[in-house]
Parts: sequence; structure tokens; C-alpha cells
Amino acid sequence: MKTNILGIYEDEDVLLHAIDKLQADG
Repeated sequence: MKTNILGIYEDEDVLLHAIDKLQADG
């Protein structure tokens, strides 16, 4: 498992893409 900036465990690429979009947006 890997952790994102928020420290939330994620194992789906969908979450990665969603987070990437959020970061690019802000």
C-alpha cells in the first residue's frame, strides 16, 4: 500500500487519478 499526502491508504488507481486532479485544480 502507498499513502497520499493526506496520509490515507489507497490501493486503487482511481483514487490516485482523483487526487491528482484535485492537486492540479488547487
